[in-house]
Amino acid sequence: MGIEAHSPTLTVVSDTICPWCFVGKRKLEAALQILADRGLAIDVEWRPYQLNPDMPDKGMDRREYRAAKFGSIVTSDEMDARVKAAGVELLFRAYFIEGRDIGREEVLREIAFAAGFDHGPSVSAELWELVEQEAMDARRSGVRAVPTFLLDDHLLFAGAQPVQAIALALLRAAESRDPSRIAAAR
Repeated sequence: MGIEAHSPTLTVVSDTICPWCFVGKRKLEAALQILADRGLAIDVEWRPYQLNPDMPDKGMDRREYRAAKFGSIVTSDEMDARVKAAGVELLFRAYFIEGRDIGREEVLREIAFAAGFDHGPSVSAELWELVEQEAMDARRSGVRAVPTFLLDDHLLFAGAQPVQAIALALLRAAESRDPSRIAAAR
């Protein structure tokens, strides 16, 4: 009896307030479908990151923050329009399209309920500490931009790349890991 090969694991380091993480998620889904259509499965796990770890706990006015970060509210609105055109997920939608404060526990509960969870999450100090620890670990390991994509803990690329580029990078990385499994996928 031979050893069964497991699917490669793609780790995506992401921050839900990053518009390019939103776009990157959609492009990743399309790339994974291309690979699945060829018989190659890749497991995906998501890891948190904080683009703004110094943000006050109470947050700040969204429009003021985004205007300061991106140079103007017009630029911020243009970015949101491009993100909106890429597709919608509940957390990303709440933040980018609805302008909701996804750092507030009651907002997270509403989103969780809308996603089909009977009870929204209880955001404990322990959970926040875990998220902060994982974000710090990512920084220590060299992650400086999001989304960052790692296959079996090896950096593939960062940023919301084109769908075909993501599929090709995943295919090549998986092939170098186990060439016999990939031959059939080509």
